[in-house]
Amino acid sequence: METIKDVPQKEWDLLANKKIFFGHQSVGYNMIDGIETILKESSNIKLNIKKGKDLNLFISPVFAHNNNGSNRDPKSKIDAFCKAMEEGLGDKVDMAGFKFCYVDFEDGSDALEIFNYYKKKMDEITIKYPKVKIIHFTCPIRSLQKGPKGIIKKLLGKDIGIKDNIARQEFNELLLKEYKGKAVFDLAKAESTYSDGSREYSEVDGKKIFTMIPAYTNDGGHLSKKGKLIIGSDFLFFLANLI
Repeated sequence: METIKDVPQKEWDLLANKKIFFGHQSVGYNMIDGIETILKESSNIKLNIKKGKDLNLFISPVFAHNNNGSNRDPKSKIDAFCKAMEEGLGDKVDMAGFKFCYVDFEDGSDALEIFNYYKKKMDEITIKYPKVKIIHFTCPIRSLQKGPKGIIKKLLGKDIGIKDNIARQEFNELLLKEYKGKAVFDLAKAESTYSDGSREYSEVDGKKIFTMIPAYTNDGGHLSKKGKLIIGSDFLFFLANLI
């Protein structure tokens, strides 16, 4: 399967019968917007998308999503997700996960410390709820600052966003290594990959630091109309493959 058009109908039907929870903040809403647009144009994909985490939503199959934690406080997002699972979601859902925001990792963030805390808490949740498939997400990235301000900063030797993306990539590499072969939606890869498979990046000390494709965003971090559709499609494709 290469695109959502290649997904067999039986996979969509199986997915539509699952109970899924997705915790997020603003970029997550962008992803949901993209998915809802796709569903309007794809009557064969019958996901029941609802906002919230009330346990009554999970009486029947649903793709529920809700705010999770506070921006710039990644540990609060880990704790909020675990709390929601322990307060009943863990006994209701088939699949669950949450994503961080790009503002949760900036230059100076201790990616290793945050990852170690994440792994510890996810290990605990996995042991408590072995029937739930935990979905892991790489941290979204940003495009580099463009325009006159970006040019001036670059001429002055100032950072135009690369250092923040280095911190995000450090966390993402730890996550991808730890959960290789598991359910991982590589959001950062989706945001930086063109249709031909090439990727947007800057090179720092001989290493590729991936950045968001400019056309996928309106402000450097949130998704544009095009970005919403592409990332939403990629996430749907990912979920179908999990089935």
